[in-house]
Amino acid sequence: MKKAAINIMASTGIILLVLSAVAAIYGGKAICINTIFEIAMLSILIHCGFIVTHRLDFRYAILEMMTDIGYTIAITLILGAVFNWYRSTPVWVLVIMVFVIYMVGCLIDLYRTKEEVKVINELLENRKKNITNR
Repeated sequence: MKKAAINIMASTGIILLVLSAVAAIYGGKAICINTIFEIAMLSILIHCGFIVTHRLDFRYAILEMMTDIGYTIAITLILGAVFNWYRSTPVWVLVIMVFVIYMVGCLIDLYRTKEEVKVINELLENRKKNITNR
């Protein structure tokens, strides 16, 4: 549960950063407070969907990624209609934002995995040294 909450908050932050960059490109001056809560809801729904889809056993990693991206685009477009995001942001911009944000998330996950492997390798080396010293 703690990891899910951290992932939701991280996703919300990444989305808000990308949204801020897009808004700045379009000459925007501010993001409404309602938008922040809408983005938080989007992040919650995305991660709930990921929990469900990741329980499925995909044979190919690319299929899992396509499912994640497809779900993320679908939920983003649905909430875009519900929250009237299309008034200020074109659909194609939202779709590109989904891809960028998904790739940033993948890079962060890759970095996190690399760090975990490094720690595990260090622990294994220490264990190996301790066994040989006995």
